[in-house]
Amino acid sequence: MVPAAAVSATLDFGAGKSVEAEVVDGTAVGWIPKDVGFVPGTQVRVTARDARGGVVYDGAFPLA
Repeated sequence: MVPAAAVSATLDFGAGKSVEAEVVDGTAVGWIPKDVGFVPGTQVRVTARDARGGVVYDGAFPLA
């Protein structure tokens, strides 16, 4: 979960693999790059932004 003020986020999987994600009610939803794959517990760097583009969260979350 990211702050409720967030409307978008960048999910960084490392090695130059990142995706832009929509955020609704503090939950970021995005695609995992095909060549990264889903490994539960893998840490993903999340930078969430508010409607003005200001950073409201910058940290890591595990894939769930």
